[in-house]
Amino acid sequence: MGFWSLWFLREKIKQDYDIYETIGEGKFAKVKRAKKKKTGDIVAVKVLNKMCCKKDYENIGKEIDIMRKVKHPNCIEFHEMFESNNKIYIVMEYVSGGELFDRIVEKDHYSEAEAAHCFYQIIGAVEYLHSIGIAHRDLKPENILYASKSPDSPVKIADFGLGAIVDLENGAIMKTVCGTPSYLAPEVISADHTAGGYGLECDVWSAGVILYILLCGCPPFGQGVPLQVLVRRIVKGNYGFPDAYWKKISTEAKDLVQHMMQVNRYQRYTPTECLAHPWLTKYLKGQLSSVTLAETQKQLKIWNVARKLKGAFITVSALNHLVRPLASPPPDRALQQNILHQVKSDPEWLEELREAFNTLDHTKTGHINIRDIQSAFKGLGANLSDEVVEDMIKKFDIDKTGSVEFDEFCIMMGPPWPSPSARSEALSKNLRDTFNYFDQARTGHISSLELHHALQKLQIGVSDEEIDSMMELADLDKNGMIDYHEFEELMRNHFLPHDHAEDKHKT
Repeated sequence: MGFWSLWFLREKIKQDYDIYETIGEGKFAKVKRAKKKKTGDIVAVKVLNKMCCKKDYENIGKEIDIMRKVKHPNCIEFHEMFESNNKIYIVMEYVSGGELFDRIVEKDHYSEAEAAHCFYQIIGAVEYLHSIGIAHRDLKPENILYASKSPDSPVKIADFGLGAIVDLENGAIMKTVCGTPSYLAPEVISADHTAGGYGLECDVWSAGVILYILLCGCPPFGQGVPLQVLVRRIVKGNYGFPDAYWKKISTEAKDLVQHMMQVNRYQRYTPTECLAHPWLTKYLKGQLSSVTLAETQKQLKIWNVARKLKGAFITVSALNHLVRPLASPPPDRALQQNILHQVKSDPEWLEELREAFNTLDHTKTGHINIRDIQSAFKGLGANLSDEVVEDMIKKFDIDKTGSVEFDEFCIMMGPPWPSPSARSEALSKNLRDTFNYFDQARTGHISSLELHHALQKLQIGVSDEEIDSMMELADLDKNGMIDYHEFEELMRNHFLPHDHAEDKHKT
């Protein structure tokens, strides 16, 4: 069914629903909690601004067509859709239990049996999606949510924005390179330069990566690796099961991971084969180990800490880079295209800019506006007037929408650093600037209170427990403070790209 079909109901959303606070954000939309007036049922409403997403009508239509087909207890359910003059509203099932890994970290007891309980639901949902000709294409922990806070809450697969409806009778072939790098299957990475494309098997690989992390708490291809290294490891299937993290995990669990993460997609397990694997058979019979996986939970805590601190570093780095256009004339169209080509020819720089863009895009509309930039600079203690920020945006707002899209942001930020030494110097400067931002009292140390306050100013939400984990991870001399040496070591060792020897990774 087409995007502008008759099931669009104009202006009815406010008649049928009370819409409340924002509960989540995606790349192109906000998600709000709402209540259906007739029944009192709580739902989630995805709100898209037509102006911001006008170039994505076709993709939004595909996402809705997919959600309308999906009826499974472990997938977010679509209810209905509305349209106003400037907004699109997608009403769907409300889930309040939080993200998969956040819940696992909070558990008092987490075992291999509980990992299997989560995974059984995920792979069962994937089997269903494939049976009706749907590829999700962006399976990752952030898209696995708990329905409620209840201890026995089911998990739900969310966000079908990159999903695809495929023709099962004539072969499910896709060629668009999309998804999140750490979870991409080898054939997806190669899809833009191979004739064969890829099929539904890509979701099994992604689910295998999730299972790997569920069991040991670490990603299979390393943290903080440059994008080129990550891609090379994925394409080669260069991962292992180091004893430090896997000694308590059963051989059956490792065997299932290996069958799911086969580089050759034709040798990879199907979801149905996964469900029939001895590891899940043991789970269903209650025969899996209930031994606490304390090390897995510890590693997942580090994972969550990494996301928050890296977000702060990226924001500071981006703003340092962003102030350059203030004093420079706008590039002409030819130079703009040249800059964009240089950026897209450097995968590592492109990925850095994508992370920076997503961090600055506070409302997650796919655009950066005056408020986003002002808010970011204000968080760093610098107040820019509306006129200054508006002039900055006008220089690069090629489509004249009043905001900056990702390609325009790439042009604003400029080409990659001309040499490894220049990039290294910029990294060192940004590390020092980020530390100085946290060290608000200028004592040469960061306290837990300063850390918490600084992250909040950047709109990076953190709990007291997460702050404690950050301090525990970084405070090497255990004096209750983080000095610059400790901060730099933490960032370089855990969160920032650095060189890795390929032959030392696989164990």
